[in-house]
Amino acid sequence: AAATAMLGRFNLPRRAFTVLKGESLLNDAVALLIFGAAVAAASGTVSAVELAPQLALAAPGGIVLGILLGYVYMRIGPRLAGTLGGSLFEFVATSGVWVIAERLHLSAVLTMVAFAMVIARDMPDRISARNRIRSYSIWEAAIFMLNVLAFLLMGMQARTTVLQLYQQDVGFAISFAVLVFLTVVLVRIVWLLLSNRVIYYLHAAGIYKASAPTLSMSLVGSWCGMRGLVTLATALALPDGFPSRDLIVFSALTVVLGTLIVQGLTLGPLIHLLKLERDDSMKNDIDNARLALIDAALEELEPMQDSKAAATLRGLYRGDRELATQGLNPREAGEVDALKRQVIQAKRNKLAAMRRLGVIDDDVFHVLEEELDWAELGASHPGRFEVVEG
Repeated sequence: AAATAMLGRFNLPRRAFTVLKGESLLNDAVALLIFGAAVAAASGTVSAVELAPQLALAAPGGIVLGILLGYVYMRIGPRLAGTLGGSLFEFVATSGVWVIAERLHLSAVLTMVAFAMVIARDMPDRISARNRIRSYSIWEAAIFMLNVLAFLLMGMQARTTVLQLYQQDVGFAISFAVLVFLTVVLVRIVWLLLSNRVIYYLHAAGIYKASAPTLSMSLVGSWCGMRGLVTLATALALPDGFPSRDLIVFSALTVVLGTLIVQGLTLGPLIHLLKLERDDSMKNDIDNARLALIDAALEELEPMQDSKAAATLRGLYRGDRELATQGLNPREAGEVDALKRQVIQAKRNKLAAMRRLGVIDDDVFHVLEEELDWAELGASHPGRFEVVEG
């Protein structure tokens, strides 16, 4: 997740970006499974014979559980959409799915992925645009706050660990942590370069049908090993009294900070240095889909020949289509939307002046302000109101 958050700012090849996002998700799932098994084995509470079937069933069982719980959610969630209870139910359901998977010793990450995929497939047709935007806004704010809180709490715990190490052999701890950091970085570089060369030769031999990764993309991928919340949280989850726990936590903290600072700050210059070929496939797909949507709108309006409102809309959509065929976004380049935004600003100025002069009170002001906000959103490119991380 740490790597994909940074990669979103660069125009990487679409397939490579998708692979890196999937890798991040798979790494978290596998790491948490291995971690749980290792802690159980080290503590002696479970034998290897008992662990083997649990690990074998964790991934497929988690996927099946996520799908089943997703269908259960789809029976209840849409009925509560648009209410305060519905928003609370989203959080309760999400937390509950994770807890259930953990209790059943299944992969909680894969359970959540399957759960989300079921909801993402069917939910768009079941809730209104207003409820969807409201839900996204709530989740974005909640995720941001949870990330801040998690890093704050773990930073406080890590501080205690570091202070305890200073009372011991701090030189050895620093040397060991730096060695772990270098190992994490170098192993990824060697592994990716070697595996991608193998794929290249398999592709040349006709065994591997998909396009082989380039050396430049392999280098970028090998440098996208930034670690984040999961690494530090996993180390801190070790039980008290675990052998060398403080050293493990300190090493995890070093890896997280080292990869985020060293690799995170140098990733942009590396991408610019390698001069990766610009990938416009996403934009092309959006342009083609936008044209299809405009054509669907014109087709819907075609039978309404006697309607003046339909004739006005046809004219607007035909103008949008001309811009879309040139690869432009009608919301950005259209003169009508530009005039709408100009007029809306004039309305805002008048509304503010009326409140200052006492012509209207605050209640009236806020009702009309919300109307203008929605009107401006409808006449603006979505990216203008996007909250950018970092």
